[in-house]
Formats: sequence, structure tokens, C-alpha cells
Amino acid sequence: MRQILVNLLRNAFKFTDKGSITLSLRVIGRSRPGTVDLEIEVADTGIGVPPEDQETIFEAFIQQRRQDQAKYAGTGLGLSITRRLVEILGGRISLHSEVGKGSTFSAVLHGIPIAEDHFNRSLHDNEGRNILFDEEAVVLVIDAMDSDRLLIREFLRSTKLSIVETISIADGVEWCMAIKPDLILLDYTLSLVPDPLLVQRFNRVKEDLNIPIVVMTSVTGVGSDDFHTEYRFDGWLGKPLLFEDVMRMLARFLPHATLGREDDAQGIDAREEYTLPAETEVRQAGAGLNGR
Repeated sequence: MRQILVNLLRNAFKFTDKGSITLSLRVIGRSRPGTVDLEIEVADTGIGVPPEDQETIFEAFIQQRRQDQAKYAGTGLGLSITRRLVEILGGRISLHSEVGKGSTFSAVLHGIPIAEDHFNRSLHDNEGRNILFDEEAVVLVIDAMDSDRLLIREFLRSTKLSIVETISIADGVEWCMAIKPDLILLDYTLSLVPDPLLVQRFNRVKEDLNIPIVVMTSVTGVGSDDFHTEYRFDGWLGKPLLFEDVMRMLARFLPHATLGREDDAQGIDAREEYTLPAETEVRQAGAGLNGR
């Protein structure tokens, strides 16, 4: 699979002089235990492929008729090898392209083994004790990026926390009033929406319900004196998100208990008692707006 990624990215860089190249990986299913079905997508804003060349682009020694042979010289084997590797893994590869706008290569691979479940790692405090989150706690994730929400969902899977997901501030306000989450994870770019009334409403709900908010951002300067926003945040996480950072931020704001090795061996349940208000509606992990 590594070679497939390398070949697709190398091809994108080769034909993209300006703009962007985006690599996306998405789990689209689990056909067998211990495996995942994976979609790899590489999108660029390069020269594009003419329609008459798209049928033969994956054949050996085939290059675009109109490309500058001196500038884009190569063996002509990269995409042919990539297609063969994809087929060996029982998958398929496709191309969507427009001349002058760019190309998107998509490869679907089935039954990719999961070598290690990195998302079920235990979180430990500074003394090496396991941190156990209260399973009744609710986390509201407000992020328009499907990939970010999926990553958070996978991070939190082993915690048994309940997760609610939405893609906008406005819907986030409604969810806050409906379920009173214990913590909000908010994508910073969504907080830049220039709607003062929405900002006021969001802050008022936060203060009234006493809900901590953690902003997630790749913007430099967050957490320093140079970072300013109309929203009242209690913490921040840098993107790309890291497992340890996310879990420690959860431990900062969510009810939890620590379990030492001796307690673990004796089977002692060291969790603290914590009860949500009676009117709270708890949604299970992976729920979204359509599940209301």
C-alpha cells in the first residue's frame, strides 16, 4: 500500500505546478474481522488529463499526448504499476480529471489488515495509573471535516464516551440545549463565521450550561497572546490531532478516575460517581444530526 501512495503522490507532484495536492484516506467498511476496506484519494490542481487519454492512462508506457515530453519525462510505468498493485490487493483504481483544473485518482482496497489498534491504547497519568473516563459523559464535536470527526471518533472509541457530531455552530447550539454535553470540541475555522448574533448565542449557552470548549486548529499562534476570538475557549488542540493530546485534554475537563496496577489486578472499579441531569439526552458514539 505504501508504494501505491508514493506512486500517486509522485504523479500528482509531477503534473502540478501551482495550487494544491490533497491526500485523503477513508475507511469505507470492514469486510472481515481485523481488516478494513480503504479508499485512497489523491487530488491535485495540475494540468489535468484529456478525455481521450483517460482510457489508456493506466497502460504501460502511455503518457498524455499533449504533455511537454521534456518537462514531464518519465518511464511511463508509474500508473501502470499502481493499477497492478491495486488489483493484487483486490481493489480498483479510477480517475476523474478536467484539463486545466486537475485530476483525482481514487483507489479502493479491500481487506487491508489492521496491524495494531492504536486507538485502544490506555491513557496514563504521570504516575503510570490508568485514567478511566465516566462512560456517561457526553462529548459534542463541531467540525465540518469528515476526516477529523472520524479520527476523533476512533480516538474516543475505547473510552466508551458518548459522542455527538455536527458540522456547524448553529446546529451545535441546538445540540447544547438538547443534551447539555460535558465538553465541546470545536474546529477553529467554524468559529470564524462573521455572525455576531450567533457568537452571542453560542457564548450565552456555554456560560448558562457551564460547558467547557476546546478549539481544534492548525493555525499558528493559538494559545499565545496573538490569538484572539469572539468565542470563549477553555483550551486548544493543534491539528493534526494526536491521540495523547486529545486524551489528556479530555482528562482535563471530563469526570474520570485513576486505576493503579494493584487495583487493576484486584478488579477494583475505581470510577467516581457522576450523574448527568435528568433532562439530558445521551447519544451514543457516532450519532449525528440525522440521528436526532
